[in-house]
Amino acid sequence: MVNGSLTTFVRKLKRRRGKDIYLGGGGELARSFLQEDLVDELFIGLGPILLGDGIPGFPGKFPQRDFRLTECKSYSNGSVGLRYERAGIALSAKCLPRRP
Repeated sequence: MVNGSLTTFVRKLKRRRGKDIYLGGGGELARSFLQEDLVDELFIGLGPILLGDGIPGFPGKFPQRDFRLTECKSYSNGSVGLRYERAGIALSAKCLPRRP
């Protein structure tokens, strides 16, 4: 739980020593971070199941942000992992499909 400004909290975390900040949650939570322009990278996992109903991954009124695909992996269960980084940020990774 964060009390106060989300932007201030994330900036303090980024100044600390350590690794990346991982946000696990749904679209509503992601929208809060995107609205404050705090997302540098997205990882989207797709599974081979069609639900037909449920909670949208990206609910309405998402602010537009430009990302580019930097990695795509396929897994033996039919799932796919897609990694995107904010456009304009220097990248070291390449988009390489994983071979079985």
